[in-house]
Amino acid sequence: DLTRPREYDDVTAQVRDALARTVETAEQAGVEQIIIDPGFGFGKSDAENFRLLNEIDELLTLNCPVLVGVSRKSTIGATLGTPDDPAPVDERLFGSLGATAAAVARGATIVRTHDIAPTVEMLKVLGVTLRQLSRACRLHSRFRSSPRIRPTSSVEVFDLTGLGLGGPHGVLVVPAL
Repeated sequence: DLTRPREYDDVTAQVRDALARTVETAEQAGVEQIIIDPGFGFGKSDAENFRLLNEIDELLTLNCPVLVGVSRKSTIGATLGTPDDPAPVDERLFGSLGATAAAVARGATIVRTHDIAPTVEMLKVLGVTLRQLSRACRLHSRFRSSPRIRPTSSVEVFDLTGLGLGGPHGVLVVPAL
C-alpha cells in the first residue's frame, strides 16, 4: 500500500537510492527513456513531502527527467488549512501552483496537474521571470504517439482527461529553467 506511512531517516536520500536501483534495472532491461517520479504524497509526512520537493536537485543526479505531481495533494490541503482541518480539494489551486513553481525552479521538467490552464500560465510567467528558458524536455515516446494525448500549447501539454484517471488531468512538459 503506497499510502501507508513509512519510516525515513533521510527521505531524499532514500527515495533517490530507490529510484537509482529502479533506473538501473530499467536500463539493464533495455529501456532507453526513463522518467522518475519521487511519489509526493505516497507514504510520506507533510514535512517529508516538502523536504523532497525542496531537494529535487538531488534527484537530478540520476540523469533522468523528474516528474512531479503535487496538484491538490493532501500536503497542500494541510498546509493551507491544518492537518486536522485541511483546505478542501477545490481550494488548493494556489498552493498547488506554488509547490509546482518551486519544483520546476529546482529542476523538475514534467508536471502532472489537475488544473491545466492555470498551471500553463504560471509556468510561462515563471520561465520569463527566470529568463533561463532553454530546450524543452521530451515526454516518453509512447505518450507522444498516443492519439488520445495531444499537444495543446507552446508549453507541451498532454491532456489526459477521459483516460479513466478520475477527473481532469494533464501532463505538462516544461522548458528547463
